[in-house]
Amino acid sequence: MRKIFLQKIALLTGDLISLAVTYGLCIQIANLLEPSRLHHFDTNHLVLLKLLNALVIISLFWIAELYVKRRPTWEELRIIYRQILYILVIDFVIISLSRSEHVTYLFFFMFWALLFVILPVFRNFTIRILLHYRVWERKVYIIGTGETALNAFELINNRRLMGYKVQALVSLDESPICPEFKLQHPSLAVISFTELFHKAKSSEVIVALNSLDMVQNIAKIFRTQRYFLFVSLVPDFDGLPLYGLEINHFFGNEQLMLRLENNLNRRLNRLVKLLFDYSLVCLCLPLLIPVMLLISLLIFIEDRGNPFFIQARLGQGGR
Repeated sequence: MRKIFLQKIALLTGDLISLAVTYGLCIQIANLLEPSRLHHFDTNHLVLLKLLNALVIISLFWIAELYVKRRPTWEELRIIYRQILYILVIDFVIISLSRSEHVTYLFFFMFWALLFVILPVFRNFTIRILLHYRVWERKVYIIGTGETALNAFELINNRRLMGYKVQALVSLDESPICPEFKLQHPSLAVISFTELFHKAKSSEVIVALNSLDMVQNIAKIFRTQRYFLFVSLVPDFDGLPLYGLEINHFFGNEQLMLRLENNLNRRLNRLVKLLFDYSLVCLCLPLLIPVMLLISLLIFIEDRGNPFFIQARLGQGGR
């Protein structure tokens, strides 16, 4: 529990420092861009408003559990940017209504643009410092010994910034261990479900079972949820396109409905993708043509043959 408290304090301090650095940097840049109108730390520049912004940002981060839960980098960034956008809109409304002569829109947009970059960088730097001193590490136990457990292990083992350290697999009803697991990770311990409850409550438990085992052991999962602070599920959805997955809850029912999205079904999204593809080609092709010509020349000099690979292929409908 003490380690979790230190993690919260370190992240919160890093966020406050990033806000102060962003504010100070904005003042210096604004003074360079507008030398006739000096900016400095005083009440004329609505310092109290910036302090209020900092308080609200920290509060929203706390509500979103950004100081406790571990998430993949891009998911955490998405949540961070969403919270910042909320405050940006409120701040813009307040400044527009106040019509203060001491606050310029240049300073306003520069502050929020820099914050979008500086705050995530400071959080990343703080996490790396905590990792170096082993304060960010969190013990993890994976319930399951099959292929789903193997996928979960490889998933979190490759996410260093999440700080997960897998301690053992938890076997339910002496289930056989996946042969690939034995081959790839022979030193990983396997404990029983009863032994799991002798571990620290601050550990994280990841339930990685196939669909049938998940249903058959639902009572054990509920018991785990009541005992440990952090419990996650890794369902057996291998092969499904999960990007853009929407989760729907039904009040008074324990069922979930997962909606799979196909973003290219929308005409606007197809148009954006088409414009992006053509823009990228137009930008990169002039740079790549000389390189491709050079490679073709080198192939011709070495082999004295056609640098292009040409082969007859069977297409759709046997053509």
